[in-house]
Amino acid sequence: MFYQCFHGDLVEHKCAHDLYFSVEKQQCDYQYNVDCSDRHIPEPEDGDTGSNCDPSEAPKICERDHSDGVLIAHEKCNAYYKCENGKPLTVYCPSNQLYNQYTEQCDWAEKVSCGNRQVPDKESDTNCNCKPGEAPSICAKEGSDGVLIAHKNGGNDNGGNDNNDNGSCNCNPSEAPSICQRIGSEGVLIAHEICNQFYTCDHGVPVTQICPESLLYNPHKEYCDWPHNVKCGDRVIPH
Repeated sequence: MFYQCFHGDLVEHKCAHDLYFSVEKQQCDYQYNVDCSDRHIPEPEDGDTGSNCDPSEAPKICERDHSDGVLIAHEKCNAYYKCENGKPLTVYCPSNQLYNQYTEQCDWAEKVSCGNRQVPDKESDTNCNCKPGEAPSICAKEGSDGVLIAHKNGGNDNGGNDNNDNGSCNCNPSEAPSICQRIGSEGVLIAHEICNQFYTCDHGVPVTQICPESLLYNPHKEYCDWPHNVKCGDRVIPH
């Protein structure tokens, strides 16, 4: 189990069955990867999965007190629900990744068991929101807060060159608190002081998120990317 700070309160979370919380990785992981030290190792409980694996329960789970930020499996294996203001918000994983309902993060396909969840068709179900003209209709849908859509201006002030940080992205971690306090900031992504992490604005507060495995956060593209595509600059490169 582990605690998550939320608006000054402690919210208790339980790792999925047979998983343990890794202090170093800040996520649930298999026991052989975790040093529990003096923490109590619980006895296994029959039928206790400890994770939000049933997509149909998302509305009920998100209606509970202190549910904001809770993650739940989605009907599609490349997406998950995140509770926001009592409702489940659909969030899609980065390209070519699937949602691991046990570790509660997006991961490589070979490490994820989708079960009854729909595995996306690479050709027909990209979920990329690639058509700027569809932005108004997408944002009009219920639960659309935080959804990202391509803009008609495909580039930025630096001509798409990631190596030139000229203020065209949320690249400065120190600005995270002020950015998240702005009206309409919910779901905005900001670079973190550590290069494999990023901030997500959640009710006016920057919340730390961690990229899967060896990926680094690309603030210009606003997703976790291969290291050779990312310039960390002054951000700390994890070992």
